[in-house]
Amino acid sequence: MVAGVSTSLMALGDDHSCAGVNGGVLCWGGDNIVGSGSAMPVLFATGWSSAAIGAGDRFNCARTASGEIYCWGLNDVGQLGDGTLTTKKLGTSLPKVPLPKPAVGMTVGTAHACAWTSSEAWCWGNGALGQLGNGSVADATLPKSIALPP
Repeated sequence: MVAGVSTSLMALGDDHSCAGVNGGVLCWGGDNIVGSGSAMPVLFATGWSSAAIGAGDRFNCARTASGEIYCWGLNDVGQLGDGTLTTKKLGTSLPKVPLPKPAVGMTVGTAHACAWTSSEAWCWGNGALGQLGNGSVADATLPKSIALPP
């Protein structure tokens, strides 16, 4: 890894890897949209520390200890959850995924992501096969609530 930087969080994407560190994210492999484009880890200062990190196909998301979610990379089906289809590189200003409550958990699929509290869950991104759990097969650029059973 990078000298003097410790991590206990790691995520492996299709062709890249990222690790959450205090105050930033280390990424390597892939291209310079989702990772660093380098075979060596590159530290990106984010100003927040990751409590969880997930990697999909050319996009990543991280959850902070306070429950905020930040995503970066390819955004062709809304997988960044920011209401746009604009690709965002790590190292640029990343908007928070607009969740109604702080998330306690998060996971990332190929081109979609989900976050949850103890009683609610939301998903966004590619919904073509119903993977967002909201009764639709449409993509979602913003988090959609999942109707959890009682």
